[in-house]
Amino acid sequence: MSTWKKRLAAGIATLALAVGMLPAIAMGLTADTTITVTGIDTGDTAAYYQVVQQNATTKAWELTPAFSTLVLTNTDTNKATNDAREAEGKPALTTIDFILDGISAEEAGLIAALASGDDGTPMTISDGTATAGTATDPIDPGMYLVLVNPHDNKTVYNPIFVSADYDQTDPNTDEITLGENTPKLPAPTTATAKKEPLTLNKTAAEAESNKSKQEGATSVAVGDTVKFTVGSVIPTFSGNYTNPVYKLSDTVSPGLEIQTGTLKIKVGSGSEQTVAADKCYKVDGTSATDSNYDFKVTALTADGWTVEFSKAYLYTVANNPAVTATYDAKVTSAAATQVNEMDNTVTLKFSNTPDDTTGKGVITDKTRHYTFDIDGNVFGKPGEKTDEVVKVYVDADGTPVYETTSHEVMPTKEHPLDGAKFQLRTDAMDANTALTFDADGRYNPDAANKDLTSASGGYISIKGLDEGTYYLVETEAPAGYVPDPTARKVEITAVYVPDADGNDVLESYKITFTYTPSEGDPVVSATTYTVGKDNASPAKPIELTNNSASITVSPTENKTALIVNKKLGILPSTGGAGIYFYIVVGGAIAGAAAYFICKTKKEEKQLS
Repeated sequence: MSTWKKRLAAGIATLALAVGMLPAIAMGLTADTTITVTGIDTGDTAAYYQVVQQNATTKAWELTPAFSTLVLTNTDTNKATNDAREAEGKPALTTIDFILDGISAEEAGLIAALASGDDGTPMTISDGTATAGTATDPIDPGMYLVLVNPHDNKTVYNPIFVSADYDQTDPNTDEITLGENTPKLPAPTTATAKKEPLTLNKTAAEAESNKSKQEGATSVAVGDTVKFTVGSVIPTFSGNYTNPVYKLSDTVSPGLEIQTGTLKIKVGSGSEQTVAADKCYKVDGTSATDSNYDFKVTALTADGWTVEFSKAYLYTVANNPAVTATYDAKVTSAAATQVNEMDNTVTLKFSNTPDDTTGKGVITDKTRHYTFDIDGNVFGKPGEKTDEVVKVYVDADGTPVYETTSHEVMPTKEHPLDGAKFQLRTDAMDANTALTFDADGRYNPDAANKDLTSASGGYISIKGLDEGTYYLVETEAPAGYVPDPTARKVEITAVYVPDADGNDVLESYKITFTYTPSEGDPVVSATTYTVGKDNASPAKPIELTNNSASITVSPTENKTALIVNKKLGILPSTGGAGIYFYIVVGGAIAGAAAYFICKTKKEEKQLS
């Protein structure tokens, strides 16, 4: 055979040998080149850690050095299993055998706990999908842990496991193994991130005993009781969390006072329990101590409360049990402003990464509550009164004059009248519906005093009111004056807009006085106040801040309602003679009487 023919035969033989090997190499042992995790929120980051690798010599799977110290905590189960295998003459199972049989929640936690954030390799994220490895730069075969770091501190991701495995199934033969201990890796090439976005919701409702007729509890009056409900859920904290934190804290601003004996906590299907400060509890209502509690009330005062859950309990949580807290708070007279805003903020702090032991995840929610004044001080500042209603008097044929230059300074006025007494009623004709007030004119349902007295400037200050309809009735005029018998209808209405979190915040409010005199058309005086920043137009819906120069309460319409007293002896007139007619008539009668007396005495003397 010629040389070229020998070379051709050798080449064909070599090619045949190579082709014969193809099914085992190309078809049976094709390695994945990428790992993929889907379902990641925009802005979140992800990193991977190789947990299992392939031994270069035996081709078996083994733990990587970073995870070589992995030890299962369930040692009793391991021992029992290995004792049974030893009795059957089988070798003991190693830690990796358990992992390769499938990853339990316990194992997932132990594995992730060994992951160091600095050792992770960042993954490429696009459209919610994180990937590592490419066809030209493949990832090494093995099993990987993926940890996702949330950007907004409001989400908890569970540990994710993915594998760059071999296709170990030959369509023409049985399963092909790579070594003595090389089963198919338990994690898939592509996994979906399991995340638990946490929510926090706070609502408020008025107690049935409140006088207010408004829906909800945004507008309240001093003395009202507001019933609060806080709701959230507990995420799953697997064992990879070094020291998981889950803590609820609630704080109220001045003007609200928590009724400490009303705080109740309920977790999942457990019992609702009335709790006390510095006490430990089990969610099922059984007794608890400092060493075996599920949650503990670490603070409970009139200003706020805090409930913390134990690490041991958090490790057992599954299926996101709901947490509900309910309590009552009373509206007090602590603040003295034209519009008193009270906020009530609840904060949830929780661990959102395995190495977070302080609770870097933070969510807040708040409710806002407002009381309103009539003729009150703007932000509590002396000399910055509003001018919704003023008491004045008129002389004979006089016209009351009351001029305001600005709601921010004391107005100039004529004929102010102090010492007149009023009642504010919910029914104009029923004195039994009159509200009660303290000496400062602030509504107080526990007080006995029903009188409101006009001050030296004619002001009739009424504080701490809810939205609603009232009637202002003069019950007693100062000495020398006639009371005004007309009941004035007073309406307080408010407009709220949602803030960035969807919670109501005051945008504007209006105080309207309406009355119908004995003759003439109804008289309406209204003042609309817009709550805004730097007199922005339209007003920005923002939070009120007492004594803040950057926030204003500006009237867009300012019409003062005057309540007028007339002096005794002054008749309602349109230019008549007033009291002079009565003086003349009285003098004539007196003169006639004197004439007849003198005449009678003279006649009697003549007869005698």
